[in-house]
Amino acid sequence: MVSTRVCGTLSSGSNPDRDPFRKRVGLKLNSYSFSVIIYPLIAVVAVYMSYLIYKDKLPVSVIYAFVLNMISNVLFTPIQFTLQNNTLALIDIFIVLITLIAFEVISFKHKLYPLFILMIPYTLWILFATFLQLTITWLN
Repeated sequence: MVSTRVCGTLSSGSNPDRDPFRKRVGLKLNSYSFSVIIYPLIAVVAVYMSYLIYKDKLPVSVIYAFVLNMISNVLFTPIQFTLQNNTLALIDIFIVLITLIAFEVISFKHKLYPLFILMIPYTLWILFATFLQLTITWLN
């Protein structure tokens, strides 16, 4: 009975003051909150990579992993919401995750620690998004 009431309150969105997470943390986290953090970090990574390319200190494999990740990330929204193909969206989010992990491993291996550290929040977000898409695909 209690869980139904709590779920009903949280899912209805009619009374944000009753949101227990908001009371404890002091802010309401949603996908917009994360994008405000993640996209500027990705922009900083892109600028720093441009600098490293200019200085000729960036391996080509890092560039390939980053570009493939960004392309597959941009393709996810049309696949998920326009085509409404959960299986294809799951394949795409796995490509995003794999290219991101490759980017992180290559960055760490080549001692590009600023790139590695700046992409950690994005990696955590994509891990969550992959789990979420896997669950959505499984349930549908």
